[in-house]
Amino acid sequence: MITNKNLGVDYMKKVICTLLCCIMLAGLLGCTSASANDDIRVYLNGERLEFDTAPLIMNDRTMVPMRGIFETLGAGVYWRDDSPGVDVRWAECSWRYTFLIGSTYAEAFHPHGGVCHDIGPTVIVEYTIPMEIAPVVIGDRTLVPLRAVTEIFGATVEWCNQTRTVTIDADVAAFSPRCGSCQSHANENATTRDGQTFEAALFAAMPTDENYMVSPFSLRMALAMVANGATGVSQAEILEILNIDDLNAFNRATSSFIANSNANELVELNIANSIWLNADRFPNTDIDFRDTYAHIIANYFAGSAERINAHNGADVINAWIAQQTRDRITDVIHEDTFDEESEILAVLVNAIYFQGSWAVPFNGHSTSPGTFTNRDGTQATIPIMQQTGGFRLYEGDYFRMLAKPYADRDIRMYFVLPNVDARLPFSMFEDAIDSMNWEEVRLRLPRFRTEFTHENLVEILQEMGMSKAFEEGHFDFWPMVYPTYVSGEPLFIWIDEVLQKVFIEVDEEGTEAAAATVVYMGAVPTSEPPPPVPFYLDRPFVYFIRNDVTGDILFMGEFAFGQ
Repeated sequence: MITNKNLGVDYMKKVICTLLCCIMLAGLLGCTSASANDDIRVYLNGERLEFDTAPLIMNDRTMVPMRGIFETLGAGVYWRDDSPGVDVRWAECSWRYTFLIGSTYAEAFHPHGGVCHDIGPTVIVEYTIPMEIAPVVIGDRTLVPLRAVTEIFGATVEWCNQTRTVTIDADVAAFSPRCGSCQSHANENATTRDGQTFEAALFAAMPTDENYMVSPFSLRMALAMVANGATGVSQAEILEILNIDDLNAFNRATSSFIANSNANELVELNIANSIWLNADRFPNTDIDFRDTYAHIIANYFAGSAERINAHNGADVINAWIAQQTRDRITDVIHEDTFDEESEILAVLVNAIYFQGSWAVPFNGHSTSPGTFTNRDGTQATIPIMQQTGGFRLYEGDYFRMLAKPYADRDIRMYFVLPNVDARLPFSMFEDAIDSMNWEEVRLRLPRFRTEFTHENLVEILQEMGMSKAFEEGHFDFWPMVYPTYVSGEPLFIWIDEVLQKVFIEVDEEGTEAAAATVVYMGAVPTSEPPPPVPFYLDRPFVYFIRNDVTGDILFMGEFAFGQ
């Protein structure tokens, strides 16, 4: 049925197209160099693509019909009625990409909490995509820069000037953009037994009287390696604070996550793991990591199992950490760690290194000295970077939060400005991410560098609910090493120390950050049974008599005065 509304929309499309064509032609007659080229060939995975409109060379960029390229890649293309632009959508993915005619920025939308492809109020702009050439309209076809729109989604594009050929290499079957990255890493939003996420519990335990940083991810990886070599109460408590319900599933997710992260070409994200056995702890024995444990570390954590001795242990592990973190983390292991009095049998290490350029870097010429008000009310003059542009922003009663993306646009740095003096729960920041809106912002950010060492995280982990693993006198770590007896005596293994060293530097170009988490496993042989657990009723206590079959409380009372 044809209506006046339909005629109005069609008429507006024609008017807009005509105006844009005039604008484009005026530009072509001016400074822009553009020409149609029937001899330009475009190949996708070895097969030539045919377009109903010949590719156009504009400012040394190949422009191709938008519908032709995106439908080949499995997407639907829809002309927008509310603005001169085109939407691109994949049926299997909730993301929507909008290309506006005449704009050198495309916009990516995602319906947080809404329905796929919903255009309602729950949809927010996730990020913008810069393009060197804006989409143009030729006749009734929208042309887009080929390299920009395909590289946005991970394809590789090569131009051969001699043969005037564009070659695109893309996995079309898995080309729904961002769907894979929407899948969060295993247990990313897990909660501890007190209802907090692992990250939130760690955040709450951090100092307030100095600049600090911590890597929850690095600590999680190290503890997960420990859990794979544990059993009983020790393993259960580790898995509980990490909220890992299925360790095998977590291991599989970790393997995939490490492989994908280390393969990221737009930012450098190196995740490395290793386990080290001190051969001098029990000399003249064949003690070593169990094959099953070493295989788990190799297959799921991409980690190596190595033997060291008291003479070279500290230097060898420190060199490995320095190599994995591009020399940002050094001298983590003290020289006396493996001396004659040391009970350290094994060292489990995670190292992580990140180097990411901003999607839109700061202009170094805009950086100038500025005033920063410290937590204690004093002021300091430090370098302040400045930038004005579109950012995702949250404005709330208790805090404000801004997100600045890196080049891959999957990883962002979030900046939180509290409006209250008290430390807010970290969960509030995570919950607010889905409520961020796209705003024009004038950003001022200090250029800063922080190095911090957590000498021992044992007390923090104990407060989070992990205690058995730090106690001597149990066999919960027998799956880690073999044999379980040394000189005929049972081998007790426990976590002796957990430490982490971290580094971050934020400047006009981007961010460099690194961390190393080290878990020391102590071990002693003993022929004596573990000491009994003391339970002395020498102060006021409550008592009750209960039928454990029916649950009935037969009697209850309190003894508070010795009589």
